[in-house]
Amino acid sequence: MSKPTHAVLIQFEQQLRQAESDAQLHYVIVNQLRQVVAYEQAFWFSGRESEKPKLAALSDLSQVDRTSPMVAWLERCAINRHQSNQGRVVHVITPSDFPESLAADWSNFSMTHAIWLPLWVPSEPTRREGVLWINRQQPFQESEQALLAHCAQAIAHALFARRKCQLRVGLNQTLKRTRFFQLALVGLGAAMWIPVPQTVLAPAEVVAIDPVVITSPLNAVVESIVVQPNQSIQAGEALVQFDSREWQSERDIAEQALLVAQAQLRTAQQSGLMDARHNARLAELEAEVQLKQSQQDLAQNRFEKTRVLAPSAGLVLLNDPAQWRGKPVSVGERILELADPNQVQIRILLPVADAIAMQPGTPVSLFLNVNPLSAYDAKVRHATFEPELTPEGILAYRVLADLLVPDQLPRIGLRGTAKLYGEQVSLFYYLFRRPITTVRQTLGW
Repeated sequence: MSKPTHAVLIQFEQQLRQAESDAQLHYVIVNQLRQVVAYEQAFWFSGRESEKPKLAALSDLSQVDRTSPMVAWLERCAINRHQSNQGRVVHVITPSDFPESLAADWSNFSMTHAIWLPLWVPSEPTRREGVLWINRQQPFQESEQALLAHCAQAIAHALFARRKCQLRVGLNQTLKRTRFFQLALVGLGAAMWIPVPQTVLAPAEVVAIDPVVITSPLNAVVESIVVQPNQSIQAGEALVQFDSREWQSERDIAEQALLVAQAQLRTAQQSGLMDARHNARLAELEAEVQLKQSQQDLAQNRFEKTRVLAPSAGLVLLNDPAQWRGKPVSVGERILELADPNQVQIRILLPVADAIAMQPGTPVSLFLNVNPLSAYDAKVRHATFEPELTPEGILAYRVLADLLVPDQLPRIGLRGTAKLYGEQVSLFYYLFRRPITTVRQTLGW
């Protein structure tokens, strides 16, 4: 073996060792081997001794087109050679070594001369790292076959070393990930016992404290609502005007009946001066006058009730005045409310599913929709014993909370979200309270 051949062989083995990826190693195997022995085509089939060969790389092309007829023919030939007795040793292959169905396409997909190179790992003779199939037009000399056999061992060692290195790196990464997950699980388990305040969010609204309820004093039809929503009024100002025609007619009739009774009484008194028999009717006529006077007072009182006046100063709480126009109402029916704007509280509708243990004085933070970045501090005054159905159809407890003297009281009617703070619980209970409740309700624990 000449010195140049030694140099080329050493360079090829260096290229095998310096390959940084599988793709680069495969390129060196099927293309750079030309530096040692000249050829036109080289095919590398992956697959161990117990596996069928599968074309993984070929010379002068970066990818294997598995739809190509040549690739399909080469794999069939490799499987046939793999199953033969000579498939374990380096040898020259010819069309006569294959069945007629495969030999018929030899001239279409292969050169005249070919050599079969199993890649056995030198340190593990029973381990194969695939097969090389090399084609060219000239026959292979014995010296070239010896060189190729030597290169086959170097290639097998390089493939084996890279696979083993990848397995080791993968194992180390898996162990590192496993260690990380173990530490993470331990840390997470310890964090589950950290005490945190139990909190819950619920819709809330700013409402008045003990507002004055304005109800209908009689059975009548609303003519108009004199005031507007959120209007500040003083005591004695008009609030509601009812249709007064019926009550005005009743008052006028009562006044006329009183005048008639008074006239009859005066006539009897004058006649009694001349005839004593008329004095017997004086007591009856006086009683009649008193009755008519009472009826007239009652009619006047009813007429005055057709205009409802404010019993005290306050803020009008009303939705839409136009909805009341022409509406018949009964005695005691609620129409509107008067509230003191400086006496407000928070009404919270806490759903039954989110209910937590609360006591009077439980802290509350109110976040209004108009200013969600600022919070009002409050404390629970009391909560209803039994839940009630909200307008949204949700069963909830009604909770009232007092504001803790803020700089500026929120306006009555503003809505937002209230955050209620309960007792201290573990982080595990805080996170999984709802799932645990659902499971218990489902399984009946």
